[in-house]
Amino acid sequence: SYQATGREWDFTGPSGGTVRVSVSGRLNANSGDLLLQAACGGEGIVLVPTFLCAEEVAAGRLVPLLRDWTPMPGGAVHALFHESRNLLPKVRVFVDYLAERFGAAPSWDRLIADARPAP
Repeated sequence: SYQATGREWDFTGPSGGTVRVSVSGRLNANSGDLLLQAACGGEGIVLVPTFLCAEEVAAGRLVPLLRDWTPMPGGAVHALFHESRNLLPKVRVFVDYLAERFGAAPSWDRLIADARPAP
């Protein structure tokens, strides 16, 4: 229920086009953990961040759908700093850590990528 789009999910497809899908159901929640638990219990399809569902997908308890589509808006981690100022060493180390940890696909996305595709 915290989603700005409410009962509509927006996706970017393989060709770069955007599609808006109206969704409905008996369960509406603002807790990704609760939605994940409902999906694992067979209650339907959920749209949750990959960091929440990666272990369930890797274990085969959930099956990713629409692998060629990306939910919008895409999540991102940004480290912003003024480029003309000297960066403190501890800030540089932290930015480097963020770049290493999140620069490529995060570990939870790699777990999902390694999971078997749906039949």
